[in-house]
Amino acid sequence: AGTKIMTSVQEMGELMLSRMLRLNDAQSGALSIAFKKSADDADWMLTLDDLRWTLDSMLENREDVCRKYGNVTSAMVNAIQRNLMALEAQGGHHLFGEPGFDLNSLMQTENGKGIVTLLHADTLMESPKTYSMLLLWLLTGLFRTLPECGDLDKPKMVFLFDESHLLFRDAPAALLEQIERVVRLIRSKGVSVW
Repeated sequence: AGTKIMTSVQEMGELMLSRMLRLNDAQSGALSIAFKKSADDADWMLTLDDLRWTLDSMLENREDVCRKYGNVTSAMVNAIQRNLMALEAQGGHHLFGEPGFDLNSLMQTENGKGIVTLLHADTLMESPKTYSMLLLWLLTGLFRTLPECGDLDKPKMVFLFDESHLLFRDAPAALLEQIERVVRLIRSKGVSVW
């Protein structure tokens, strides 16, 4: 029912993915090693399966990985794998793949007027963790790419979230703090969130 919003695991980044998976510090460190190893090997992680393959490879070559990047245990990797399964059970795997979503497509105009974009998310709302991560990814991506514009008379873009209490009901506290921080900062880029 329209353009799918997708990104790559690499594009999402280890920080956001770590929050999405609710990893502890040691597990987040192992995930960071997976991202670093993937970058060093020039092995782009597109989907969650690609991330799984990288994690499996880390265990198979554990001695070399530990020597080059730091300690990685099977317990850390297994915990990440379990959290990946939980994310997939909520439909999170649908966020990762190709083609990647172009955030600039949200800011189209026609005859000088903005175009309204609707996110069809009725089934996504049943997966608050995935939905909140999608929101954070969208807002963070816009924050990183849009130029600073200060206080405008009217915003360049407005996000309206209907039934947002459903979105944030079961989201982890750390994720909510991150979303709140990005929502505050993105105003300087001309984006308003309601």
